[in-house]
Amino acid sequence: AGGVVQALLQTGVLGHVVQEGRELHVDAQAEERRHDGRDLELDLDLDAPDEALDGLVQMRAEEGADLKAELERILAHLEALTNEIEEHAPAVIANHRENLLRRLRDAELDLDAGDERVLKEVALFADRCDITEEITRLRSHFRKFHAYMNSSGVVGRSMDFLCQEINREFNTIGSKANDATLAQAVVNSKTELEKIREQVQNIE
Repeated sequence: AGGVVQALLQTGVLGHVVQEGRELHVDAQAEERRHDGRDLELDLDLDAPDEALDGLVQMRAEEGADLKAELERILAHLEALTNEIEEHAPAVIANHRENLLRRLRDAELDLDAGDERVLKEVALFADRCDITEEITRLRSHFRKFHAYMNSSGVVGRSMDFLCQEINREFNTIGSKANDATLAQAVVNSKTELEKIREQVQNIE
């Protein structure tokens, strides 16, 4: 065996084999490092989408909370304006009665407040200006809107439709107003409602 090794050394064959063995070992180590690097890179790439998704979910949650708070603030103002309208409504009838009596006095017509014709005129006016049903429907719409805001479902389109219904009620109240204070309250209410409609466009 020693003679064979000696012969191989003399011919240089053994050195060549050793060199090839070393090169193969080096190549194997390099390939292993490349695999390790790709595995690490792959792990990092797989983690990145999860982190991005978590960030997106968190961002959407914060935006949703801010939007809900803004809607609640505007809706509270809208409800307060509706209360003002309801509280002022009786004064509209009383003012009409006083204006009617004043016109009768100016015309020198001998009719007092208890005259049947005066009472009938006031009653007809009160019926035309009655906004009880509109106020009741508005409050029902507000309750529904609050329910939508606390819902986890898709409510954007339902909210938009509800805004249209609320706007219709305010338009009816405005047409019945016949009073500057009431008319201004309706204008203010519709301004607040438009703010809600703008925000609703951002809701799915």
